[in-house]
Amino acid sequence: MKENIKKDMDFKEKLITASAYVVSTNFQYGNKSNPEDVITYGEGTCISGGKLVAAMCEAMGYKARVRFAAKDDMSRYPANVIFMDQHYNVEVTVKGKKYYIDGTPGSMAVYLCTKKKTLFFGYAVGDRIMSSEEFMDVPADELF
Repeated sequence: MKENIKKDMDFKEKLITASAYVVSTNFQYGNKSNPEDVITYGEGTCISGGKLVAAMCEAMGYKARVRFAAKDDMSRYPANVIFMDQHYNVEVTVKGKKYYIDGTPGSMAVYLCTKKKTLFFGYAVGDRIMSSEEFMDVPADELF
């Protein structure tokens, strides 16, 4: 992960990169409950993946926590992001402002939101982060 976070990145790029690392197709959703399990076994839940993303954000100097997100006002999130009734995501505080990112292993959905709007939405496939427009133009056999 260290090689993916560059000193010249702004905080938004850093948060998106941390989220993308866990939600990418390099990992998958599964019943592993600790953040270490996501790395060791390559799978986890929105909570264990979220804890891993939060730890990465804290290592970059940001305050971060995993939080219950299933009852959020969905208008802040991209229209095609669907939360199940027990979904958790990560709240990161940067200079007093709260941002929301995901940590669900293998979901591919990368977003950066405030309480009011989406700032970025894309997909993480392998080590690539693509905007939703780029993703739609890639042939399916090149994605996995």
